[in-house]
Amino acid sequence: MGAEQDQPRERIEPVIFARTRAQAEESAKRLRAWRTYVEASALLERSCEHIMHEAAGIHRADFQILLTLSEAPAGQMRLCDLASATVVSRPRLTYRLQHLSKRGLLERIPDGNDRRGALARLTPTGYRVLATARAAERESVESLFVAHMAPGDADVLMRVFGDVSAALRERPLP
Repeated sequence: MGAEQDQPRERIEPVIFARTRAQAEESAKRLRAWRTYVEASALLERSCEHIMHEAAGIHRADFQILLTLSEAPAGQMRLCDLASATVVSRPRLTYRLQHLSKRGLLERIPDGNDRRGALARLTPTGYRVLATARAAERESVESLFVAHMAPGDADVLMRVFGDVSAALRERPLP
């Protein structure tokens, strides 16, 4: 990281009630940026979901679960840690895990360190489906997102969404 990235950034407060024309213009620009993000995000999500389902027969939420498990030691994690790592609510995670388990992509096993807990573990079939899904994800991200980025855009996006993500992780989820 460059020296300027290590410097604390000046926090720009949102403009709710603009007092000057410049504030009103900045507020309008931020609102347009938000709307552009929401629209592009929804279109990307829908397109990537379709590509993932066509290629690997799984939903993107399932892909996130399988990918997270594949990156964990021995391809397994405690369910509470998996929910946190994938930012999926526990009820939704339970539903998705049941579906993935029925398809033979993962299995639930007792947690040897906690009798009350359980682990989710990727199966060999799960690893194979994940490999297909990874290729589809890579291709869709490249063609639908990365191909439209100019030099420097990745740094801006990582900074903005890194800050947003960090701030939201500090707040209790509804």
